[in-house]
Amino acid sequence: MPGSLNGPYHRDLEGRGAEVAVRRILLALLTAFVVAGLLSVFGQTTAISTAGGAGATLSVQSPTSLRGGLVYQTKMTVQAPTAGIEAPKLVLSRGFMDGLTLNTLEPSPVDEKSVDGNLVLSFPPQEPGDLLTVWLDYQVNPTTLGAQLQRVTLRDGEKPIATTSRQVRFFP
Repeated sequence: MPGSLNGPYHRDLEGRGAEVAVRRILLALLTAFVVAGLLSVFGQTTAISTAGGAGATLSVQSPTSLRGGLVYQTKMTVQAPTAGIEAPKLVLSRGFMDGLTLNTLEPSPVDEKSVDGNLVLSFPPQEPGDLLTVWLDYQVNPTTLGAQLQRVTLRDGEKPIATTSRQVRFFP
């Protein structure tokens, strides 16, 4: 063997039983992590939450598993009832803002404010059967970890119509 290489030690791995086992275990864990990522365990698969009340329907389409740095979109759809909605408001819990950067909100609400830590978005009146679709484009802050509750309530003025909730997990 050339130089300082020792055949039995370097080629046959004699005397390195635990080292080889640890190396193989670490390689298997890394492979499992990569496969889990390919199966979208750590984000990007969207889930749809739907709620109804007073003839209206509220639907939220967004991922429930996210990772730091991920750019994603949340789509909220409101189907107005046969009576319409005079003063539609979407009330988003703080789970929609904590640890996230809101890049874009379309269409722009006629008014937005913070009430008790919740984001309240007010939209123009909706005629019977109208469909209001709101897109929110986010990026997950890299330091966000754990889980948080995201709740959306559709209101007509101050009267709640429908509420949907979901638990969102954040991975590093």
